[in-house]
Amino acid sequence: MWSRKYDKCEKCGKTSLEHVAQGLCRKCYTNKIETEHRNYERFKKSIPKAFLTKEKLTELYIDKQMSLSDIGRIAGCNRRSVHFHIRKFGIPLRNKAEARTIALDKGKFKYSRINDNGEIEEKTRDKIHFNENFFSKWSNEMAYVLGLIYTDGNITDTSIKMGRLTFAQREKEAVEKFLNLIGADSKILYRRREKYINTTAGELCYFHINSDMVYKQLLELGLTPNKSLSMAFPKIPDEYIRHFVRGCWDGDGTVYIEKRNGNLKTSFVCGSLEFITVLKEHLRKQGLSDVTLYEDKRSKKGNVSYYFRYGTKDSIKLFHYLYDVVPESQYLKRKYEIFENYLDRNKTPRQLMLFTLY
Repeated sequence: MWSRKYDKCEKCGKTSLEHVAQGLCRKCYTNKIETEHRNYERFKKSIPKAFLTKEKLTELYIDKQMSLSDIGRIAGCNRRSVHFHIRKFGIPLRNKAEARTIALDKGKFKYSRINDNGEIEEKTRDKIHFNENFFSKWSNEMAYVLGLIYTDGNITDTSIKMGRLTFAQREKEAVEKFLNLIGADSKILYRRREKYINTTAGELCYFHINSDMVYKQLLELGLTPNKSLSMAFPKIPDEYIRHFVRGCWDGDGTVYIEKRNGNLKTSFVCGSLEFITVLKEHLRKQGLSDVTLYEDKRSKKGNVSYYFRYGTKDSIKLFHYLYDVVPESQYLKRKYEIFENYLDRNKTPRQLMLFTLY
């Protein structure tokens, strides 16, 4: 018997040569494979001629926003050949920022992360939708958000990856209000409290926005990567400074009522001497006292921070400076309520105070 399934070659009808596969003898099977290979090579060689024309490349690269690699894949050539023909025909090439934006839109941005089980998993970076004009024009909302970024935000250099804005806060309310004000649909992430050898990292809520445009806008507004110890007070139109200060306050400000005497106390802290010096001087010009600026060297990381404090009278002035005629969407409710509870308990008049604040 020639084979279990066939009693002769399906092509030539002979049994003189052994069966190889698909009901074919060795000779017929070899001829079939060689024919298919020749047809494939002929097909592959003809593809670039059809796809590497000026009209087709304009359609694929400009209109459909395909990448060089994707075009090369369907044209049967490498991306260098596609790049050569695009330049040859004078088709304008995308810059890196435009290419990254398109890749993000199409879900091509991949990254690896370690999950809660300690396993490495590959994730796709999602496109975040937000008001792209938010940082292009001054407003109360923009100034407040900028203050939040100056204290609890960070921007990442674009030299390797896409520009990134990261904001992290212990209080989820601040993160939610930030996202609502800029109209962003970014997912809020959570980092639980972790203990390390020499320190403890507290729990945080945070999010990322990957955008070269936002990165450049924030650079123009005075932010720099890794800015915490070197940031300078930005140039802000006078009518928006108090909203910026309120954002800084929700990041690095503290308000409390002393247990021993019931006095209201407030303070600001900052890692940049230049920034906090200008901030203190600005508040002095608004009618608050010229208090002492202290240096704190207690950080376990060896970093020096600076702070100043206000007593009850100045704290009440600070309250009105920060919160008068401001909607709840632009401040952290917990801190506001500490002021409010003190004022209600001490029957302090709630009408606008008549000293020069802003």
